[in-house]
Amino acid sequence: MPKISVIMTVYNTKEEYLREAVESILNQTYKDFEFIIINDGSINNAKDVILSYDDKRIKYFENEKNIGLVKSSNKGLDIAQGEYIARMDSDDISMPERFEKQIKFMEENPEITVLGTYFKILPTNETVKPPTKNDEIVEHLLYVNSAFAHPSVMLKKSLLDKYSARYNENYQYAQDYGLWLSLINKAVFANLDEVLLYYRVHGLSVSQLYNHIQLKIANLMRLQAQGKILGINAAEIIDIEEKIEEKEKLSTKEFLTYINYLDFQMGKMKTYDPIYFKHLYKHAAKLCPKNLEFLKILLTHPVTKKLKVHIFFKIHVLQGK
Repeated sequence: MPKISVIMTVYNTKEEYLREAVESILNQTYKDFEFIIINDGSINNAKDVILSYDDKRIKYFENEKNIGLVKSSNKGLDIAQGEYIARMDSDDISMPERFEKQIKFMEENPEITVLGTYFKILPTNETVKPPTKNDEIVEHLLYVNSAFAHPSVMLKKSLLDKYSARYNENYQYAQDYGLWLSLINKAVFANLDEVLLYYRVHGLSVSQLYNHIQLKIANLMRLQAQGKILGINAAEIIDIEEKIEEKEKLSTKEFLTYINYLDFQMGKMKTYDPIYFKHLYKHAAKLCPKNLEFLKILLTHPVTKKLKVHIFFKIHVLQGK
């Protein structure tokens, strides 16, 4: 039985990137692993590239047709035999000592069940330093977004098996964030404060192609988690957000409910970025001339005071925009 099961799905990855990814795993200083590669119906030369490597640790699987990243990832989890699962993306690069350092940390700290690392973005070479301690990571997951670079993560398979945890197939493009949220009261999280992955961003990466959808799904999952863990009325907030997106009218109560939620959310994020409020404010500004209650809220609410946007709305109301 291998110590680590490395899971990597492939779909039409450019040969140069795929070779760099595969070789970065095969060249790890820690050698005791199986390398599960699932070709998800690629129509380019991915199969030939993968099979060109004569290494017994590679276990190659090919889907007859493209079933998507989430289903392919779950297939990999079901196949895995290792004590630890290491995730990898087919266009990223793991540093040679990644597995060695992650195994060492997890065995020296057996309470840790999910471990990521710092990482660098390619091609900008920007270093990203997510939170490292469990409490900080949990807070980040609940109020911001994922606190991990997915292909940097190593986790205990026993954690997944104990709770029958898998990627949610209803949440395409943000499945990793959904998994961490589902484990938030079950896992102990950490990130190594060392760059052990190069995360590639390019025009064909999922994060670029589906950024808007990814953010929308992540927001929905975050709200649902806040509902379960914090008792927030997630269904009400989701309904209000859908109304705003569809440019439907809000009642004064709905507007106040939502702005209070944003005040809570931004407070936890320790930032009051007006971008988060722009759609709501545009919506409210149009209603102000017809409903002075909206204007009263905008002029007196703590959120608008913090953002100093009441002058903006005075101008809009006075000009009848």
